[in-house]
Amino acid sequence: DIIGDFKMVSFLMELQGNFHKVFLFSLPLGQPDTKVQYHRRDWPQRPEFSIENNNIKWEPLVEPQKMRMPPLHIKLDFIKQFVTALDKESEAFKYLQDLFP
Repeated sequence: DIIGDFKMVSFLMELQGNFHKVFLFSLPLGQPDTKVQYHRRDWPQRPEFSIENNNIKWEPLVEPQKMRMPPLHIKLDFIKQFVTALDKESEAFKYLQDLFP
């Protein structure tokens, strides 16, 4: 199994750039009514990945069943550890201070 976030999963699934921001690539879409996306809770998994269809560029590098995403609290904890490990005088830390006052 491979563990990754949205960006890594979209890279391994060979999706077009910036498609990781809308994480519906593994679902069979095609309804003209976009309101259904916000009210429907159970989405079936896409049975096959057809190239040049639904933003898929090439064959996936990894089987979709072998990909896992970490829970959000684990990802946020990694970010917290990264920020606390930064040098307080570095440009990166100052940039984060300016970005998140």
